[in-house]
Amino acid sequence: MSSEFLSAEELRHLTDCAQREAQKAVLSREGVPFKEVGRRIVVSRLHARMWLEGKPVRAGSGLRLD
Repeated sequence: MSSEFLSAEELRHLTDCAQREAQKAVLSREGVPFKEVGRRIVVSRLHARMWLEGKPVRAGSGLRLD
């Protein structure tokens, strides 16, 4: 079973970037909600799928981390 969140490798593939700051820039530019937890960037698998399907993605439409 896959995780609710993208793995580090999946995040690299999605953004085509290996560096965290570059990944954040891509996600922000594309409107994909993400959270920073420590040094990790956390992206909901649901949000990534919605973005890939061209659907509007709102930060409130996924799992809350707080």
